[in-house]
Amino acid sequence: MSAVSFVAEILTVDGVKHRLAFPIVEVIDLGLLVVVLFDPDSNTRKFGQFPNLIAVRRDGLQFWVAELPSTSSGECYYRVREADGNLVAYSFRSMEAVIDPLTGHLISREFTK
Repeated sequence: MSAVSFVAEILTVDGVKHRLAFPIVEVIDLGLLVVVLFDPDSNTRKFGQFPNLIAVRRDGLQFWVAELPSTSSGECYYRVREADGNLVAYSFRSMEAVIDPLTGHLISREFTK
C-alpha cells in the first residue's frame, strides 16, 4: 500500500490527512517531498495564471510552487511525471518544462506544438 494517496483536495501522507487548496489530479512521492498537481479546471479566475504544481513536505506544509514556463494568461500544468531525477510537466500553452524537484525552479522549457 502506498504511503501517499489523494481524494479530491485531501492528501493522505503516511496515514495523516491534509486538506489542500484545490482538488488533486496527480501526486509523485519523492520521499521527503510530495509533488502535487492540482486539477487545472479548479481555477475559477477568468484571466491570469494558475500555479497548480506544488511540493509539500510529508507534514503537509507547502515547500515550493513550481515556476510556470510562460507568462501567458491561462497558463498552468495538466500533467507531470518524474524523469532522470527531475520533474517533467506539460502546460496548457504547449510547453514541456523540466523542473528541479528540490526547488520548483525551471531547468528548461521547450515549445512542443
